[in-house]
Amino acid sequence: VASGAASGWVAGEARLMFRVSNEGPAAVELGALGLSLPMDQYFINRKLEQVAVLCSFVEAYVGGGYGYVQVTRASGAGPTLLLLPTPGTRFEAWRPLRGDDASDSGFGFEGHHELLLHSAAWAANEWQSATQWVRPTSRTLKPGESATYGLRLVLAKGPREVEVAL
Repeated sequence: VASGAASGWVAGEARLMFRVSNEGPAAVELGALGLSLPMDQYFINRKLEQVAVLCSFVEAYVGGGYGYVQVTRASGAGPTLLLLPTPGTRFEAWRPLRGDDASDSGFGFEGHHELLLHSAAWAANEWQSATQWVRPTSRTLKPGESATYGLRLVLAKGPREVEVAL
């Protein structure tokens, strides 16, 4: 399996596209496919002034093709970044990277998260006792087949204007 990424402007907005290709001789199932989003939410040992300048709050709405991730500066000032799915991309789950994250955690650290675009493998194993918010999916790629996923990067004027931007 090979992957690649490209960015560009489409209809006046920034987009980040990802392509996953099966270059092998057999079909490959994408049971879990996620994007790590290491936004700076590390408030430990920082002064309030540093937190206001360096940190952000990250919130996800896992709503399938209607989901979004909101990144707001800790100060609340300035624009708010919205990550929205491109057509054909779904936001299925928001997974904390607790065991995978080597950051010093503790009070004042929100942690890093992974935005899952396919989550069937997690739902069938680690999360089997939980009810999923969005139906978990996987995707099987035949030899030579590719799948494309993408994010629209949209700016709202501020936290209070997020609904208008959506």
